[in-house]
Formats: sequence, structure tokens, C-alpha cells
Amino acid sequence: LDKSFDVITLLEVLEHITEVEKAITAAVKMAKQYVVVSVPSKPDDNPEHIHLLTKEKLTKMFAEAGCTKLHFDGVEGHLFMVAAIE
Repeated sequence: LDKSFDVITLLEVLEHITEVEKAITAAVKMAKQYVVVSVPSKPDDNPEHIHLLTKEKLTKMFAEAGCTKLHFDGVEGHLFMVAAIE
């Protein structure tokens, strides 16, 4: 599945996944061009949200997965990020 998809989206899912690093590594491995991510930007009372992923945490995890070209933005209550695959 390496480089099988032009774009991988991880929209409002990473905060639910126990092993976030593995999910990010797999997404980067499968993407030809981009990985698009959105996560909540502040704590909430959803018991299914097991992580609060900040810009700093996402930057570190994507760098460890081999991505350094990241673009961050935000919309009300959410952090939006595009990682370019190099």
C-alpha cells in the first residue's frame, strides 16, 4: 500500500485512536502527496476523546514519520493541518 493514495484524510479521528503515532506513520506511508488532519483544538467533555493533539504534538509526530512540510490553520474549536509528502 505504499504511496497508494494521492491524499489521506484523518478528519476528527486521531483524538480517538490509542496509538496515534502508528496511525500517522501508516497515513504518511500510504500517501503520495498529502495527509490532511483535523482535530479538536481545546479540551471538551467527549469521553471518546482520549488525546488533545496540539500543533506541537502533531509537528513532532509527523516529523518522526518523515514529514516536515506542515501547514496549520484553524477553524472554531478545531486545528486543521496539511502535511506535504516529500
